[in-house]
Amino acid sequence: MITICASLGYKSPFLCPMGQEKDANLAKANLAKGSKSDLIALVNAYKGWKRGGVSFARQNFLSNETMDYIHRLREDLIAATKDVLHNVPEDHADPDLLADACRAVLTAGLYPNLARLRNRGKGNTLQGLPVVVHPGSVNSKEAWSQVAFYEVQETTERYMYDTTVVGLSPVLLFAPVLKEVHRKRSVVFELERAHVKVDVKVADALQSLRGLVSTFVDRSVGAAPNASMLDMASTLTQLVAEKVITVAGDEGDEEDGGSAVGDASEGTQNLLQSLRNGDLGNVEARILADI
Repeated sequence: MITICASLGYKSPFLCPMGQEKDANLAKANLAKGSKSDLIALVNAYKGWKRGGVSFARQNFLSNETMDYIHRLREDLIAATKDVLHNVPEDHADPDLLADACRAVLTAGLYPNLARLRNRGKGNTLQGLPVVVHPGSVNSKEAWSQVAFYEVQETTERYMYDTTVVGLSPVLLFAPVLKEVHRKRSVVFELERAHVKVDVKVADALQSLRGLVSTFVDRSVGAAPNASMLDMASTLTQLVAEKVITVAGDEGDEEDGGSAVGDASEGTQNLLQSLRNGDLGNVEARILADI
């Protein structure tokens, strides 16, 4: 994440020379390694540049000068971070879990910069603004998914830059406000002008989890990690890695006058236990509207 923060503090190191757009985009896609993230591609670019220097930059359409500046800014950020954290933690050993954790942090940090894509990189932000993923992004042809983005610039289109495909789990966990607007057999939450539908029992567990996550973050930032913190962090990493089924469209509920089954604390414990078992098969969410 420090590398990503450093890169967002300066211009993009990815070059796209005229007439070589296809080769440049292919090099960036290779650096992304299937992550569907421009920012994870940048992290991999930085790691490669650290090993290969100018030669690596030339082969992968990177600006060596920009990479050097990002490196120096990264060192400054590490020094500043140590004023808050007793020890800057090492990256997670599992690259897949590390990528999922990065996506969750990007979701929380960039919110409300989220968009729902429908077809070939086109979609709408949570506020309803029509947007398009920039052609130089690894997600320029992505469809039926959510992306977090760093900024929108308007030229011939409203282009989103530095996009990352994210799941609904971190969106629902880290959105500052999750307003319940409907409850029958399912619960509908409002996110800006978009709506998400979840199972009623999961909805109550989710609300309790949001409170627990907030408390955990408040207590753990700047504190020396202990066994309990590390266990909770591991559970949260599994949570944000879970894939939530999403279906576009609008679907009404049948009237049944029902309410949530079980109290919130019981639901939360069941969900946490499901996380530890690696099973969230009962979690289903539906995108009802991206106006």
